[in-house]
Amino acid sequence: NYFNIGTVYGISKELGVSDTDFLSALKTYTPPPHRLEYAGKFNEIDFYDDSISTISETCINAIKFVPNIATILIGGMDRGIDYTQLEDFLISDSIENVIFMEASGKRIYNQLDKRGQLSLRFKLVENLEEAVELAKVLTPKNKACVMSPAAASYGIFKDFEQRGEFFKKLISE
Repeated sequence: NYFNIGTVYGISKELGVSDTDFLSALKTYTPPPHRLEYAGKFNEIDFYDDSISTISETCINAIKFVPNIATILIGGMDRGIDYTQLEDFLISDSIENVIFMEASGKRIYNQLDKRGQLSLRFKLVENLEEAVELAKVLTPKNKACVMSPAAASYGIFKDFEQRGEFFKKLISE
């Protein structure tokens, strides 16, 4: 997000847009859905939908960006991509709850096990429904839960938009 803002700011300066006009426009900007979108507060937990996240870097950035994050939901279709960067980050980060789901989540979980790095904060469930249900129990009040799967949705959902809408439905139940 910061990179994108910086890029647009640079372009706006080239086009002669004043700082005042740029800041005014930025304050009214609403990001597209499913891109680290604030999905709402339910049972005193803030939920974020980052369904567009299909690689390690976007998941890592979500963990770094969201204030008061306590829980992250990771996993989807397993395309066989390398998750070493995400595994290393999760090992070194102090996020309280990491809930792995679906095929890629299971693979990451198993890789952490092979590396001898499993801890009580890592949980494995079958699917998004179970992940949200567990997140509602594990996430402390006034903290945040983010779905940033670092994986494609295909084979489970039609696309990332459908996955994001299903996540929003689940959190509000």
